Amino acid sequence: MGQEHGASFGLTLSGGGLWGLAHVGVLRALEELGVRPAGITGTSAGALVGGLYAAGVGVDDLWNLTLDVTRHHRRYLPLNYRGFVAGALRNLTRGRVRLRAQYGALISTRHFAALLRDLTQSQPMSATRIPLILVASDLSGGTRAILASRAVQPPPGSTVLPTSTPLYQAILASMAVPLVFPSVVVAGRVLMDGGLCDGAPTDLLHLVAPRPHLAVLIGGTEGQPSLEPGFEEVATHSMGFVLRDLNRVRGETGVDLAIYPEPLGPLAGFSRAEALMESGYRAARAAWPEIRALLGMDLSAGDSAAAQG
Repeated sequence: MGQEHGASFGLTLSGGGLWGLAHVGVLRALEELGVRPAGITGTSAGALVGGLYAAGVGVDDLWNLTLDVTRHHRRYLPLNYRGFVAGALRNLTRGRVRLRAQYGALISTRHFAALLRDLTQSQPMSATRIPLILVASDLSGGTRAILASRAVQPPPGSTVLPTSTPLYQAILASMAVPLVFPSVVVAGRVLMDGGLCDGAPTDLLHLVAPRPHLAVLIGGTEGQPSLEPGFEEVATHSMGFVLRDLNRVRGETGVDLAIYPEPLGPLAGFSRAEALMESGYRAARAAWPEIRALLGMDLSAGDSAAAQG
């Protein structure tokens, strides 16, 4: 990391599925500039990256961890056919059939949850090194669920959950994409992916950090689909459109600077992890002049450290 600058700012990391791995590259570029966020808000992929960073996992460790998990994704995130079928059977039989599995999810998160628990040392939200707010969707009440590292006043239409919630559970809840990952129960509330209600929680940044406020917004796809697109192309481009519109419309509201990692699709996937992180790095490096100006930094800040790296 370059010489650290004393400026404070808030950072929102949006949802974005695997494309959200770009957040790791953004954090690396910020550290090279010599700055760290004073507070972080995040959803889904942004909750995963931001939550681990706020817990003290260094950016180099995040980079290497991402490569390890994506290269061995079948170990950490195995397919869960038995659990998915079990969920369907429970519905069809009105709960009379019970199997020992994570119900109704295509992918099991048990091994990944154990990894997150170890990385965060089972610490509660209140113990993060950087003030943090993660967002999930509360299926129990139909509201936005706020998982914060400090007591906050709930905005209208939101539910604030205890700061004693284990950080790893909050991360899992925020990234629990329906039908893909299992839901997470926190304080009696059934939680799922935060992107269902708020893909870029920039309106919560003032609760954990002073201005200026920056947001990293994921969305969009490069290129055109083929004239006879397959499942992957349809899913990738559809998700890109949804993320682009939801994250940008909500995420651009009230922020001083938005960073847009270049879209990588339709081949974006586990094999593209490093390319995705590098896309975030390039986008944040390109934004150095605006960041320097916002933070009142020397115009050459970060350049010498980057040149040495």
